[in-house]
Amino acid sequence: MLLLDIPSWWQELSTPEKLYWAVALLFSLLFASQTILSLVHRDEEKNRYTPQIMNVRNVIAFCCVAGWTGVALLAADIGLGTATLLSLAAGAMAVVLIWFLQRSLQRVKADPGFDIQQAIGKIGEVNVPVPAHLQGQGEVHIKIQGSVREIPAVSADEQSIAAGKLVKVLSVQEKNVLVVTTHLAADLAEEPE
Repeated sequence: MLLLDIPSWWQELSTPEKLYWAVALLFSLLFASQTILSLVHRDEEKNRYTPQIMNVRNVIAFCCVAGWTGVALLAADIGLGTATLLSLAAGAMAVVLIWFLQRSLQRVKADPGFDIQQAIGKIGEVNVPVPAHLQGQGEVHIKIQGSVREIPAVSADEQSIAAGKLVKVLSVQEKNVLVVTTHLAADLAEEPE
C-alpha cells in the first residue's frame, strides 16, 4: 500500500526536496554498486596507488552524503540555504575523512613493521600472478620472522609467474616490492625455517 502512495508523496515534495532525494537515491545506488564491484574485483583493487582527494569514489561519496544530509535537513524544516550549506559541508567532510583514512592505510602498508631485507634469498609462493620482467606487480606469500606475509612482487623472469608457483626473492625495490624469480626456487623448496 505504501508503494502506491509514492507518486502522490513525490508530487507533494518541493523542487529542492525532489533534487536532494534524486541525488541521495542515485548516488546511494552507485555507492552500493561500487562497493559490490570492489569486492568482486578485489585483485584489481590491490594495485598500489596514491590516495587523491578528487576521484570517482570520493565524488560518489560526496554526493551520497550531501544528498542524504539535505533530505534530512529539509525534512527537519531547516531553511533551504542552511540545508544546502550544511549538506555541502557534510559531503566535503566525508571526502576529507575518506582521503585521510586512505592515506593512513597507505602509510601502514608502506611500513610493514618488519625488516623486509630478511626476505632476500627466501622462497615464497605466488598469490596474485606476477607479470613478466618488471612489467607490473603481483603478490607473494612469504614467511618472514615467523609470520607469513603477503608482499607485492615483480618478476625478474621473461615469463609471467602464475599463482601457486614457488619463487625465490632476489632483491627488494623501493616501497617494499620484492623482485622474484622462478629459477632455483625448486632446488630450495625444502628451505629450513
